[in-house]
Amino acid sequence: EWVAYARSRGWEVLAPTSAELDLLQLEKLEAYLEAHRPERVMNCAAWTDVDGAESCPEQAFRINRDAVERIARWTGKHGVPLIHYSTDYVFPGRVSDRDRYPSGYPEDAQTGPINIYGESKRAGEMAVLAQDPHALIVRLSWVCGCHGSNFLKTMLRLAAERDRLQVVDDQIGSPTWAHTVPPVSAALVDRSKEGIFHLSQSGETSWYELACELFRLAGMSVRVDPVPTDEFPRPAPRPRYSRLNLQKVTEAIGQQPIGWREGLPEMVEKLTSA
Repeated sequence: EWVAYARSRGWEVLAPTSAELDLLQLEKLEAYLEAHRPERVMNCAAWTDVDGAESCPEQAFRINRDAVERIARWTGKHGVPLIHYSTDYVFPGRVSDRDRYPSGYPEDAQTGPINIYGESKRAGEMAVLAQDPHALIVRLSWVCGCHGSNFLKTMLRLAAERDRLQVVDDQIGSPTWAHTVPPVSAALVDRSKEGIFHLSQSGETSWYELACELFRLAGMSVRVDPVPTDEFPRPAPRPRYSRLNLQKVTEAIGQQPIGWREGLPEMVEKLTSA
């Protein structure tokens, strides 16, 4: 999505694959930046296998903290704008936090990740701020789009194979449509914003409600049963509440991100026509 957006603005884009630039090889990362001297850096790369991070913490921290630190060190040294993406998983996601933060976690809420992935991403945030105080960190939640694997694509695939599905209904948050991230991020940079911002679609939902609305819009006849998280034990615990507060980004760009429900029809059309 960033490549498409950048090209639409007439920017020359360097988008190395993991095969071309392995973030586990830190020295090659610095050499790549020095060789190409980019005018802006958008770090969209991360270890995102939440369960896999529990069994491979060293690799997760090497990518989500150490590589990020090298990137921020270079951008900080050369005064190059950096956008780094983080996650709602830096927060503890307690059920009680829904009462404390009914509009979502604000940027300055106390972090407290409950899994290795969240810990590594929070460590990455701190590394960025230490190396490049002018960097922009954008926390996203429940990212879904046309590229890569995500919840919406998984649900559509499973619904085509089965007539009945079980979906967790006690994890509350809000999805982020991937195609909305680059323009908002660029708007923040254009306004010389720095520090931490939260970005998702507005409103809140559960995975169960999101799946039901997805199938309705896609015209798919499938029975969806709500089930508690405890019925799907995973290696890494999941936050029960991870909605992000959008007041800061709304004030910065002058408009609130579109609601998840209002934006879902376009997302479904993109997915089903791809």
